Amino acid sequence: MASPGADIDGDALGVGVDLTLDPCPCGGTLRPHRFECEEYDATSLLGVPVILAGRFMGNRCDKGGETTLPGKLHDVLTERVGLLQMPLAP
Repeated sequence: MASPGADIDGDALGVGVDLTLDPCPCGGTLRPHRFECEEYDATSLLGVPVILAGRFMGNRCDKGGETTLPGKLHDVLTERVGLLQMPLAP
């Protein structure tokens, strides 16, 4: 059984994402942001302890600095984390 947390390499995901300028709840604008060799704590988005590391595209608010992941990347991460939580068949 996989450990409760997972470290996922953003480089290995190979997800092409379309980033758009979306409003942020604080009144700013979520703009495309390249995360490089940073550790992004995706626990609150995925519901299990997950740290995303490496290079990947996301969004950062130009006013408050909040960060988030685009929907397509969120979907891929959810699938990968789900697979990590599944026990292997004997």
